[in-house]
Amino acid sequence: MLRRIGKRGMDVDKVPAQIDLLRGRFQRITASFIWGFPFESLQDLADTLALKASIHGGNTVTALHLLAALPSVPITREYGSCRKFDPHLLPDMSSVRLSKEAERLVEEHVEVFSSFYYFDHDSFSLKLKTVRRVSGSGGQRKAVGK
Repeated sequence: MLRRIGKRGMDVDKVPAQIDLLRGRFQRITASFIWGFPFESLQDLADTLALKASIHGGNTVTALHLLAALPSVPITREYGSCRKFDPHLLPDMSSVRLSKEAERLVEEHVEVFSSFYYFDHDSFSLKLKTVRRVSGSGGQRKAVGK
């Protein structure tokens, strides 16, 4: 995906070697990866997961995040019509589970709570299953907003 979105001029092939260089210089390294782009193929996701796995370990922690549909960014302007809120997906997006009242507020105020939305697309369900299988996510979270 880094190649496709042109993320800050990063060369994805150099990431493992760059992480190795950093390992000797820092006590802890955190590498975050984003998935859920509407144009992301299943192979793109597999490549992201493989890169994540290849650098995880030792003093390197990796995190996988679902792309949030934030306002005023080009991807939301282009794919905003496929934004979706699913309260059952929240454990994959945040550390909390919302009350029914909070869910209603999120649904009524999309622009305010846009980080609770993701981009639904044809292969999203398959990608979600893959990510959950690989990462073991989907645990219970504490309810908030009562």
